[in-house]
Amino acid sequence: MRKPMCATSQQFENAGIKMDRPVYVYRNLHRDCFSVMQGGLVKAHCCLIQLDDCSFVVSQSGRSRVREQCRKEVHAKVKGIIAPDTGNMDHQYNCRIKYNPYDDNTGFHVNGNRIDYAKQARLSIFRGNYCKDPQSQLCWIDSPISGDIV
Repeated sequence: MRKPMCATSQQFENAGIKMDRPVYVYRNLHRDCFSVMQGGLVKAHCCLIQLDDCSFVVSQSGRSRVREQCRKEVHAKVKGIIAPDTGNMDHQYNCRIKYNPYDDNTGFHVNGNRIDYAKQARLSIFRGNYCKDPQSQLCWIDSPISGDIV
């Protein structure tokens, strides 16, 4: 059974996601969207999601397998609580977040700096005329970057 595409908090709840518990979000390359996991299961998909209290998580063993086998595998995720549909977010911190398992750096990066935590993040996938690179992911960070400076 295909998981639903969600855009609002109510749709995420209808998909069986408990809004007070953390979710893991990762880029689904097959469906060109994000997959939202909770309790180890994919519960929904979305093209836009806003998270609070975000951790950027990379499984080092998964990263090693990807580098050794040169095959794609889900091993990098954003963990957070789905934010209510308020739309209140300071976009002055608009930045692109990147992750590349083949780089020597071992985590998510914003403007060359490693990021491990953000108070808020909005993950979105733009299509069509809105963005030249359909694979882009944008993240608005509403708190200073924490983590090691690479």
